[in-house]
Amino acid sequence: MSSQCDSGHSFFKLTTYWKKSDLNRTEKEEWYELFSYCVQQCLRPLSTTITMDINVRGRKQVIRRRIDNGKKSGELVMETAADLGLSHTSYELRLVVGDSSGKTLQGPENVYVVIMSEIEKQGIRLSDSQRQSLDACPIANARLILSNIKSSKSSSPMQIVNSIKKRVLQRTDSRGFFGRELDGPTPPQPVMSIVDHLRMHGYDVEGVFRKSPKQSTLRECRSEMERGLVPDYKKYGTHVLASVLKDYLRSIPGKILLSGNYDLWINEVVDESDQEKKENACRTLLGLLPKAHSVLLANVLKLLNKIANSPTSKMTASALSVCLAPSFLECTAQSCDPLEGGKKIPLLVEFLILNASEVMPPGFNSDNMFSILNPVDHNANHLCSPVPTCSDDEGSQRTPIIEEVDAEPSPSLSDLRDDLPSDRPTRFLEVIHENDGKWKIEEEDCGYELT
Repeated sequence: MSSQCDSGHSFFKLTTYWKKSDLNRTEKEEWYELFSYCVQQCLRPLSTTITMDINVRGRKQVIRRRIDNGKKSGELVMETAADLGLSHTSYELRLVVGDSSGKTLQGPENVYVVIMSEIEKQGIRLSDSQRQSLDACPIANARLILSNIKSSKSSSPMQIVNSIKKRVLQRTDSRGFFGRELDGPTPPQPVMSIVDHLRMHGYDVEGVFRKSPKQSTLRECRSEMERGLVPDYKKYGTHVLASVLKDYLRSIPGKILLSGNYDLWINEVVDESDQEKKENACRTLLGLLPKAHSVLLANVLKLLNKIANSPTSKMTASALSVCLAPSFLECTAQSCDPLEGGKKIPLLVEFLILNASEVMPPGFNSDNMFSILNPVDHNANHLCSPVPTCSDDEGSQRTPIIEEVDAEPSPSLSDLRDDLPSDRPTRFLEVIHENDGKWKIEEEDCGYELT
């Protein structure tokens, strides 16, 4: 918009100069050349590239998005959701420029015009090349944010009644953590304590993670943990603690391996026959996990590896993977085949147990499991190529409509994405439906049968 205004101003001056001046032939040719350039500038399609934060439950991601002049915010949300495998009905778009609190886009706005208008309101004047690459210009400091739509504060009478019923029936303390997302740098302390106890004292018990304890005892132990208490290890046996741990892992929204990356886990790790490529892909996907996921996964894998190597436990890596597969990953997409997932997810878990020391971050074999957090900030989840710098070079303006952004030279999913079929949409995220596509887990067995 600003560029068109500038060119229009030049056009006005040129036409005025033509009318008021007596020009010779050479001057008229120069005038016409400049006039043609101004017309082309006015008529050229305008676009820019801007950083977009994807802040949805179970996943955080940063991408670079091209915004064409005339693109409405509602259309942009739908296109971005389709590119990332999200449901556009569940997300909203917000523009943040500088230190402003942000402007929520309702749907019909011209996103390009709104962006440039908000930048001008901040008193920032940009060159044409800077307008075309806002993602690479810190002066503008503009970004779009795609996030979950916040629920309305007003509730219907039925919602209020259901909320009261839920509170009365659960009767749990606010510190309860079953079914909550893994936020922050570390998992809940009671869970970490159980993993440590099992690794020291329960790894050699026969049938650990396979045998089911008495349900009343299991509920009692869970109730204590919901109140933020560390279980009494003299009171609860190994099978009770193992079952509680399994229930907790199963309750994590999006699972510990992030079910949004289900296709990548299956296609690039399970279905890959080359061991080196399999390990590299696994390291890349593990590098996308948030901090708390990485810490908990490292501890659990160390426990499972110790159990699998104990002859008295009678639980091989294969047997453990069958019992714990629903707790690691699940297929949430509608196109996913549950039967296929029931066969391939245990293979993935078995691979992780057997190859944990090769694929987990540095520090896995250390006694201090939190040391895996030092090399990389896994909570950022920024992907792929570095952001280009502002340049008038024509090549720098050839930006794809959507691509991933990486703030560090660590391994990314760009290599994996290049290996996928060209007609396959980029899918790094899936909307997590808590009640859709879950495996039915029976208390008497592990919930899977490999055929």
